[in-house]
Amino acid sequence: MNLSDLLNDNPQSPAERARSVGKHMSTVWRWMLHGVRGVRLPSHRVGGRRVILQSDWETFFAKVNGDGATEPLHSATRQREIAAAERAMDAAGIL
Repeated sequence: MNLSDLLNDNPQSPAERARSVGKHMSTVWRWMLHGVRGVRLPSHRVGGRRVILQSDWETFFAKVNGDGATEPLHSATRQREIAAAERAMDAAGIL
């Protein structure tokens, strides 16, 4: 992959990627170094800095989630919290 391809694929630092999905930066680094479910998050060095490309990000989550989703799975607790919030908003007429 050449530099222009890297720059055209929305490169972001691990910290920026972590913020985009509400995770801690160390979690994204762990995904890069050790992986999840046998899948490692690819990263590239550009000008001495580590970046993650949008296409690699989406592919990683699609493989890990097994369903084509491009965002991390929520824990069961988080899913219950989301469902409760959606019910409360629906009851209040917000949704």
